[in-house]
Amino acid sequence: MDDLERLMRQLQNSKSQVQFALEQGIHKAGLLVEGDAKRLCPVDTGRLRSSITTTKGYDGDNCVATVGTNVEYAPYVEFGTGQRGDPSVQHRQDWLGQPPQPYLRPALIDNTDNGNIEKVVQSELKKVLK
Repeated sequence: MDDLERLMRQLQNSKSQVQFALEQGIHKAGLLVEGDAKRLCPVDTGRLRSSITTTKGYDGDNCVATVGTNVEYAPYVEFGTGQRGDPSVQHRQDWLGQPPQPYLRPALIDNTDNGNIEKVVQSELKKVLK
């Protein structure tokens, strides 16, 4: 094996390590947002809070973490309903409804604004880019 082949193999291994670290960092950042969303989530029976999960995957070439829930009433809690609902979302206006009790959006916004998401991803990348 010549030097060029060896170098190409090392670069490919490094690329794989960086990709894995990036995936890990994004997943850990998603788990951070998930934890805060669970902390902020209003609780009646606990079903909504326990349903909040993080999944990792790809959107085209971009690694992403998705934090969410499959509970059918989750949007009504997050955005409210009726006249009291979040004005950025169209609601029926023929009844007073319930006010929004956001938990997902604040969890993401807070972790973005305070740099926690970036710090978690950077920490994972630094492990392989020493």
